[in-house]
Amino acid sequence: MKRFLFCASIAITMLFVGCSKESDLAMPNNIKEGRKFVATIEDNQTRLHAEKPNIVWDVNDLISIIDGDNNLSYIYDDEDKSFSPSENNINNIEVPEGEVYAVYPYDENNSVTDGEFSLTLPANQSYAENSFGDGANTMVAVSNGNDLYFKNVGGYIELKLYGNDVTVKSIKFEGNSGEQLSGNVIVSFDGGGNPTYEWNPASSNAETKVLTLTCPNEGITLGNTDAEATSFWFVVPPQTFNNGFTITITDTNGINYIKRTTKSIELQRNHLKPMAAFNILTIPPENVLWCYVGDERYPVPVVPSSEGGIDIYDI
Repeated sequence: MKRFLFCASIAITMLFVGCSKESDLAMPNNIKEGRKFVATIEDNQTRLHAEKPNIVWDVNDLISIIDGDNNLSYIYDDEDKSFSPSENNINNIEVPEGEVYAVYPYDENNSVTDGEFSLTLPANQSYAENSFGDGANTMVAVSNGNDLYFKNVGGYIELKLYGNDVTVKSIKFEGNSGEQLSGNVIVSFDGGGNPTYEWNPASSNAETKVLTLTCPNEGITLGNTDAEATSFWFVVPPQTFNNGFTITITDTNGINYIKRTTKSIELQRNHLKPMAAFNILTIPPENVLWCYVGDERYPVPVVPSSEGGIDIYDI
């Protein structure tokens, strides 16, 4: 998916027929004939933030169209701004007119039982500039026609980091009370037509309590000042972190910087929670010694030794 930034005063909920630019691409050969769907996504609500992302579909985005026991892969066609059956539908199952359920992103394990979605919220997310990564933002829809109105399941936490000559490789996010953040969920619509979720207890383990945001191989170099802070977005299941949360920032040298807040933080569905920008160089690194050469200092990563001490590298 693509995300674009607009001033918050502009209403950004729109039909994607009107918000994607024209494409010169021919119809991809992985699109089949069949029932088509046009998709709209609800507006993202923000608090204390001047901008917000407008989400538009990208070529080859996949959604699940669920009709009874059939979970069918539908692909976005930028030429006619709609979703059509993809070549992954190897059984050529036709979706009849009538009620359907839809999920973004497509997953072969997506299902619906008695009007409730069974889905998996991802533990691993990828970096995207000023927004969330592809596949991170789970959305659901139900329709009796060919127009799908997707609603977001999660909320959004934005970290804003800066620091001279720091390149980030990955960031981990975890609640201080061991809150579950990923895994199998049952999603349904409440009386107001908004998604709510319940965890499948069998899916809870240590890995589901940490979200990992991974940057490209070369990493993401931070801005040098507060005004130039770099944004990192997590899509997080809405909940209250009663004892706050912890983030662990790992740079491309393998150095970890840990930042904690113990304040109670409520994250609402479909809302952005922006955190104040901070200089990560003010955080004492967790796994580093400093080597001084004259007035210059250089980080030396260390790791626990198998013999009970520490091993020092790159000296």
